[in-house]
Amino acid sequence: MQSCLPFFYYPTTVLLVDDDRNYLRQLQCLLSRNAAKFIIEPNPQKALQITCENISMQASTYNCFHYLEEEEFETYRIAVNVSDIHKMVYNDARFDQISTVIIDYNMPGMNGLEFCRQIQNTSIKKILLTGEADEKVVIEAFNKGLIDAYIRKHQDNFYPVIQETLEKCQESYFLDFSKKIETIFDPEDQKKAASCSEKFKNYFKNVIQTHKIKEFYLLERTGSFLCFDEEGNHGVLSAQTRESVELLLDSQEAATANPKIIKSLKEGTHMLCYKHLREASLPAGSNWGDYTFQAECLKEENGTFLCAYVPGKFGLQKKHIKTFSEAKRDIAA
Repeated sequence: MQSCLPFFYYPTTVLLVDDDRNYLRQLQCLLSRNAAKFIIEPNPQKALQITCENISMQASTYNCFHYLEEEEFETYRIAVNVSDIHKMVYNDARFDQISTVIIDYNMPGMNGLEFCRQIQNTSIKKILLTGEADEKVVIEAFNKGLIDAYIRKHQDNFYPVIQETLEKCQESYFLDFSKKIETIFDPEDQKKAASCSEKFKNYFKNVIQTHKIKEFYLLERTGSFLCFDEEGNHGVLSAQTRESVELLLDSQEAATANPKIIKSLKEGTHMLCYKHLREASLPAGSNWGDYTFQAECLKEENGTFLCAYVPGKFGLQKKHIKTFSEAKRDIAA
């Protein structure tokens, strides 16, 4: 199955473990832009306790997931309501979630590999810091899947490497959850989703950078996302297939729409964005001008997608949402 975008993403907490507290503080300063917050812990036993407590807390974050036991096969399958995924934004504890542990190999009492073995069957990503003398043992652990990455502490390009590795691990953390959701969808429908389109992924990346998006949540299987910047300002990245546009043009409402709007929709230069978090019926054709936005037309082998980023206009109030900026201020206080 081809790689798709994560169905949701938000800044998380990174746990830093090393018996040298000063080194941890330096590492925290270096990586400060890569996470919501950091926990530094020089004692691996205490770090393990913190991790286990955090894992038990995470279940409340994913209230859109339901695991259904199939006793006959002694397995579990996942059920998810896609329209509920965005409700994670109302969970103030989402930024407290530990997605990644960065831990030193050589520590008294419990080395880094022993720690990673204790949380082996969790979703948390594990980055091991090591010296050259430990490399053979660490490579073996990596090949067995016990750790997700390893970095030599004294290599020349240590700083850019650890920043890049942390970013990849955080994205992978959310991709793992998304893959669980993907299993409930028809593989053929999945191929037609914009979130699996290479051109859409590049378009999405540009939207993230342009609008300084910090978190996003899937709204529709076609690939529409609810997005938030650091201050909680929101917008919707809307994605539609050409087929869905044709259905709009065949509707009764289209008969009363401005001919110029109809022409722009047919040509794919614009798209109609009227859906939001509450169910919205198709507006009267005479009002289509209020919902028409310039679109990017992305042609792929499996179909054509029309995309637009629409800021605001969706009725969300920031007072009900803890923003990333507020979370950072709480940490500083």
